[in-house]
Amino acid sequence: MSESQSVRGWEYKTELFPLGRGWGGVGGLKFDSDAFDATLNRFDSEGWELLSSYTIDTDGTSTVIVAIFKRPRG
Repeated sequence: MSESQSVRGWEYKTELFPLGRGWGGVGGLKFDSDAFDATLNRFDSEGWELLSSYTIDTDGTSTVIVAIFKRPRG
């Protein structure tokens, strides 16, 4: 039986990663890549696979990263 035939469907998880402003609102966006990586690695250890990610913009500025994960329903 192929992998796609043995999967009984998928469950999905959405996680938001806020993007902060630079010092005093100047200097661009701050992104905590260490926290992002730690979350991705934790989700991977729980069987989640990153399916897609995108940013949400407010007034032309990215304010949050949205990451969508999936894993086999089991």
